[in-house]
Amino acid sequence: MKESIATAAEALRFQNASERVSADESGQALDAASQLYRQAAGAVAELAAQSDYRTGLVLSQVQSIFAQAARQCEEAAAAAPAAGGRRPPRGAGGGSAQQDAGGGQQDEAIAQTLAGFASDVGRTTFASIAGLDKVKQRLAEICVWPLLRPELFVGARAACRGLLLFGPPGTGKTMIGRAIASECSCAFFACSASSFTSKWMGEGEKLIRALFAQAAEQAPSVVFVDELDALLSRRASSEDDATLRLKAEFLCQLDGLKSGADRTLLVGATNRPQELDEAARRRLAVRIYVPLPDDSAREAIVASLLPPNSEPAAQSQGGGGGGGGAGGAGGNGEQPASSLSAADRASIVQRSAGFSGSDISQLVHEASMQPIRRIVGKGQASAPGITGGGLVSEDSTNKLLAVEAAALEHVILADFDAAFEQVRPSVAASELAELTAFNERFGSHV
Repeated sequence: MKESIATAAEALRFQNASERVSADESGQALDAASQLYRQAAGAVAELAAQSDYRTGLVLSQVQSIFAQAARQCEEAAAAAPAAGGRRPPRGAGGGSAQQDAGGGQQDEAIAQTLAGFASDVGRTTFASIAGLDKVKQRLAEICVWPLLRPELFVGARAACRGLLLFGPPGTGKTMIGRAIASECSCAFFACSASSFTSKWMGEGEKLIRALFAQAAEQAPSVVFVDELDALLSRRASSEDDATLRLKAEFLCQLDGLKSGADRTLLVGATNRPQELDEAARRRLAVRIYVPLPDDSAREAIVASLLPPNSEPAAQSQGGGGGGGGAGGAGGNGEQPASSLSAADRASIVQRSAGFSGSDISQLVHEASMQPIRRIVGKGQASAPGITGGGLVSEDSTNKLLAVEAAALEHVILADFDAAFEQVRPSVAASELAELTAFNERFGSHV
């Protein structure tokens, strides 16, 4: 081990010497450094093969570092001019060709990632979200008004820079973030924990800094982070340094938002708020619970997906409420025709207690599939057109191709009876209990 480290130190000496010369540089010193690095990598590999498992893992990482240094020396030597030529002094050209290429690749990757963060909010507004009236009113006060009239919200009335939306999955937290940006005509940046992972050392922190700098430049802006618990979970001594640095950088940027004058709002969404780090919870001063949709919200979602009339209707903008969105059952701008009475709708609302917004969207989608299944002759209970061999039968395919959209039967209550057999609530009672307990202790009650 001592021999390999000594060899690596000698290689580093050769590499530094080669970088200091500014004239008549032919890359010979870099070639020597490369050979020494290769020897060091081989020596460490032999030592790793004779060591125990844990020591071998560490030595394997050391070996990869030596091998990478050897490759860098070889590439730099290949880029060096022939003997008798001249190289620019160190610092005059901004580094070696390898460094320039690596930096360019990283900068290009960061630019592409930032472009992916920018998202179009479309026509999503608070009116698009069914129910949650108190939540929407509270959000208008703490988010929308300060972004629209910042001169009114100064001093003790200064707007909060961090908002946490927590609740069961499928309740419309992402829609709320988009609605805030839409109501204020703000730039909207959507990202998640995986957005900041990279093979380059330190690029995750650089991405975070670039994201907040871009948001400040395009202010007023909203930065939405989905599954925030995956990014800012409670820190532990067993975590690797890269993860800890990433969390520390994000927390520092949040502090910068709090003290800065730019109109940037961070909105974090999570289903597991109890796993957030205490420092993150402090910086997200407003913590709002987004519950499952109540009876009126569920009725509004069903009505937006299946309008209360007997003819196909254009897709409405309402019904994300309490989450999920209203796009699951519609196609080509229209919603399926239905023949549901007020009593039928009341029965559906009652039976769907405990469903999230996305659960209800899936329920309506399953019910609206029943008329098509009847057309192909397989009934309501079985999958459409599946033969014993697992292939779609020719007869059912021909029926599907021949049917006119206007000839489809209307969705009726019996279709929902079949749908309830297939769709179940996705949120467990134990999960609701944990969220309710967190809301009682840390939530901003609305």
